[in-house]
Amino acid sequence: LTGKLRNQAANLRYFAKSRQNTMPDIFTRLRDQADAIDQLSSALNLCVQNAPQPVKTENVRAALMNIEAKAARHYWAGVALILPDDIQFPGRDRRNAQDPFNCCLNYAYAILYGRLNPIIIITGLDPYVGYIHTLEDKKAALLFDFIEEFRQFVVDRTIISAFTKKWRPQFEQTGRLDTQTRKFLAA
Repeated sequence: LTGKLRNQAANLRYFAKSRQNTMPDIFTRLRDQADAIDQLSSALNLCVQNAPQPVKTENVRAALMNIEAKAARHYWAGVALILPDDIQFPGRDRRNAQDPFNCCLNYAYAILYGRLNPIIIITGLDPYVGYIHTLEDKKAALLFDFIEEFRQFVVDRTIISAFTKKWRPQFEQTGRLDTQTRKFLAA
């Protein structure tokens, strides 16, 4: 989780840099969001340090997830500042997303899951036994834990950059991303 939060803050700072001279207000707001995430990252470490010894995940899971949720609010608020005005981004929507940005994130995350799951299996780890994410509905909890540190640089930065460069996804009549869009995201 510390790595995830650090990457979120770094991603916001990355996009803030290019706005320092052209959009100083956005630059400042992105830096403020990144600073808030850094403070929450420090809170993660304190949460673990202050936990009863030996530290057991189940004893600190709720506190850690609470901190992660607070950081996510800062991160996605920062992402909303980066996206062009014509993109309606209501916030992060993991299931049944209707807006183009979330649809692209969800599709690209699914690709990332598919790429990382074999790595976990090849190393001999059980993808269903996680540390932060818990076993539910036979989902790959360790995969969900493992992917957290890769989302920001592999998926988020790529898709945010595409949207800021005026790329837009296309949809089939069914509401699914069309073939060209899926190929673009896969590449």
